Amino acid sequence: MDLLKLRANILLVIIGCYVILNSGFMLVRVPPSGSIGVPIAELLIAAFMVTFIFELKWLKSFATIAPISILLVWWTQGSISAVLGFHGHGIWALRDASHMIDTMFLWIGFVVATVPGFLDRFSKALRVIMIIGAIYLLGYPIRDQLAALSPTITAPAGYSAPLLFNYTGGSILPMTAAVQILVDRTRLFGLSSVLIAGGIIAFAIVLMQQRSSYLQLIALLAMLAFIRPGAVMRLSFGMVIAGLAVLLLLSTGIEITGRLGEKFSLDFLANHFAAIWGQKGGGAIDSAASGVGQRIAWWTKIW
Repeated sequence: MDLLKLRANILLVIIGCYVILNSGFMLVRVPPSGSIGVPIAELLIAAFMVTFIFELKWLKSFATIAPISILLVWWTQGSISAVLGFHGHGIWALRDASHMIDTMFLWIGFVVATVPGFLDRFSKALRVIMIIGAIYLLGYPIRDQLAALSPTITAPAGYSAPLLFNYTGGSILPMTAAVQILVDRTRLFGLSSVLIAGGIIAFAIVLMQQRSSYLQLIALLAMLAFIRPGAVMRLSFGMVIAGLAVLLLLSTGIEITGRLGEKFSLDFLANHFAAIWGQKGGGAIDSAASGVGQRIAWWTKIW
């Protein structure tokens, strides 16, 4: 297997492990125990990145389809800020330069995509990963019981964490899986893609209780309205059906408790959405809303 194919396969392994295992994968390291160890994920990423020194030949092709001058200014500014900030903030200066690091994935994606046949292989692998991830999500309501059955890993800080059933990736997995299933019109267990995608999104909103889910859903609908209007109608229909199913379940008196420990209701949904801009609504929602000012201050200081 040549270097390009090896690197492409490393990419698929990293994505698959992070999507399914998330924080559990982050703790797998060499050596596997003790207070010192290098995470396997970081070793794979480092090996992956070292090979890019041989790919500068693609820079000219990259420049023809990307705003290379803007990106160079962006990366230069971010690098200088990180170096200057390191003196005062240490390693946290890299977190404040994450906008620079994230945009570098444009270049990484471009180079990886030059591997003959990789995009087709990647698409097929991503479909499998997303379907596995969607099924894996079904364990979220009993995550504590499942985590108790999982092998544990001792982190360098001394605490133990399960390898499986962490579900710390948030709503990114269900939202991505829903889009993948909807676009591919995947059918599972005799159900249409519309019902599956709508059910996955409803599942994420009701049980995971993350404000980012609402923003992701709004962005998703706006994106689909622009590039695939028909998909918006199908997704909306699926969400309506899933929403009616949730309301029917609540009408029976069954209480659904999500990640925040709050019982799901329409009032909770409205108050939790309002917490995005800092409006308090009682209970765990107040804690979520109280962090808005801190986030705004943090972003203001960075920019």
